[in-house]
Amino acid sequence: MLTAYNSDVSGDVLLRKGDVPSLEINVFSDSMIYAALLQPGEVEYEPEPEFEDGKLIPDLAIPFDAMAKMNVSVDIDIGELKRDTLHLRDVELDAVLRDGALEISNAGFKARSGALVARGKLEPAGESGSVSIELVARQFAPGMTELNADLALIGDLDINLQSTGTDLRTLFGNTDGVVFLNTRGGRVTENRVIQALYGDVLQELLTTINPFRTTDPYTDFECIVVPLQFDDGKVTSVPSAFITTSKISLVSTASIDLKTEDLLMAFRTTPRRALSVSAGELVNPFVQVVGTLGEPRLAVDERGVLLSGGAAVATGGLSLVARGLWDRLSRAGNPCKQTADAAIEELGERFPQLTLEGLGRVE
Repeated sequence: MLTAYNSDVSGDVLLRKGDVPSLEINVFSDSMIYAALLQPGEVEYEPEPEFEDGKLIPDLAIPFDAMAKMNVSVDIDIGELKRDTLHLRDVELDAVLRDGALEISNAGFKARSGALVARGKLEPAGESGSVSIELVARQFAPGMTELNADLALIGDLDINLQSTGTDLRTLFGNTDGVVFLNTRGGRVTENRVIQALYGDVLQELLTTINPFRTTDPYTDFECIVVPLQFDDGKVTSVPSAFITTSKISLVSTASIDLKTEDLLMAFRTTPRRALSVSAGELVNPFVQVVGTLGEPRLAVDERGVLLSGGAAVATGGLSLVARGLWDRLSRAGNPCKQTADAAIEELGERFPQLTLEGLGRVE
């Protein structure tokens, strides 16, 4: 048993030799409190990052052969885990790697608000491999970033995905299932992970969709509702995504092919207050993002004939879909709830089977 500061940790590590070595790791703690070893610093990103072979999703092989060379079991049970503002309770992880197959039978924790549970499998299947993941979070707010300071952001997350393949790119391209995000509240400045991927391109896209971000240091959200379905690598919004900030309301439809990485996203944006006539506050009511995941491009034209890089772009009907959805949502008394309810009704049979007792969905 190890005791340090206000932490106590006990457990054991057992290694058995053989043709296929076996490793057992057991960690138990009533309380674990720790601080970061390094202070976060500013990281500079390339303004125009380049992706090898033009693809954002890497062609990374799944190491099934290496996974078959050792059996591993992990059992972690921590009553309380603290790091700065992060505060988790009842942290559990049960995972087994055996005969080249990895199974996480139980993973989860309670946060400052709500809880999260998950399970998943990654295993060889003939000449290929299969992966599945289920995750459910309800009324969830870990309280570890500016997004949920003082529990301002609370939300639900449902993930139920399955796929087959021997590399990451193929797995994405064969994915079936659903992802549903439904949050209330929250404040952000910028997402540095996405910034690392897209550099200055991201700034252009976000500023066109939401010009207020150039004059305000942060964005206050009222809701973010993003329902997505995956069918053999084709991702579509069901029926739409809806985002409301203190200054704009936005409805979005999307179509992304993870095999080719082609994308088409339509945004219908309206201000929530009267605007002064200034260049910094002019809102483009209709915006599209076209191209690929690695090279997204902006396309703006209210008439439905979109121009990007001087060339006409086919809209595939998403412009009319976004307009129609916005017309309906703009008349709704609670468009956040209406969008979420419509998604739950359409995606419900494909949601994960995991449950969290005593925790209903956010309203």
